[in-house]
Amino acid sequence: MAGVLRDLVSWAADIAILLTRGCPEDREAIERVRRCAYAWLANESCPDIAIDDVLTTAAALMAGIDRTLGGTIPDDEDDERNAIGAAVPT
Repeated sequence: MAGVLRDLVSWAADIAILLTRGCPEDREAIERVRRCAYAWLANESCPDIAIDDVLTTAAALMAGIDRTLGGTIPDDEDDERNAIGAAVPT
């Protein structure tokens, strides 16, 4: 099971790097998250990781999901962006 999860972490990190277009700062953050996840899966202590690194990785992956869903549908009455990729009915 750990091997499958390691492959999933690797795949997600690779996609996050592609989505950030190889930005050096983002790539470093994503690689720190990857190393921490690998250590956790191997039942080893995780290297120190900042929440900013995790958020950078998650944001890159969420941007890819948003893009896949066709992007956010703008609402002229609301300046805020809907993160899921579609207008949320109120």
